[in-house]
Amino acid sequence: MKFLCTVLASVYIVLLAIILLQGCENTTPEREPVVSNEEDIIEAAYDVGGEGELKVTLMWNFAADMDLHVVQPNGTEIYFEHSRDERTGCFLDVDNIEGGPGSAENIFWENPMEGEYSVVIHVFSDSNNSVHEGPCRVVVFNGNNEPQTFTIQMTNQGQREHVTTFNYRR
Repeated sequence: MKFLCTVLASVYIVLLAIILLQGCENTTPEREPVVSNEEDIIEAAYDVGGEGELKVTLMWNFAADMDLHVVQPNGTEIYFEHSRDERTGCFLDVDNIEGGPGSAENIFWENPMEGEYSVVIHVFSDSNNSVHEGPCRVVVFNGNNEPQTFTIQMTNQGQREHVTTFNYRR
């Protein structure tokens, strides 16, 4: 009987360890990019969505519906409600509305027009369990120029932040 109790106790400990280890694995979702430095941020952004001559990517790891907006030189604003511009081959191809670890939005251009582009991010809404605050990272891939990274701290629902204005030239 003592032997059986020892075996059962051992099995219980092993099962408990397996359950706890599985719980630990679930706290780090597979899609969460490792973005500890600028090179990692650029690599993670490069892997999000489509790509073209021009690309702007927003990444964040907190529970909120972040929105990426880009105003093109012709005045057309690209965002979730106007996600395409056939004239420039512009397309919002990644639109995350849930937020959480590894979240991203991406806009890219196949045939961008020359001129000034303006990038804005917006906390559109947040989920019931959201923190809705934390750093957002924006990466701009502009032709043959080195990618530019920006970190913006978001703190509340409805917040809008101008990230950058840049020029595109062929």
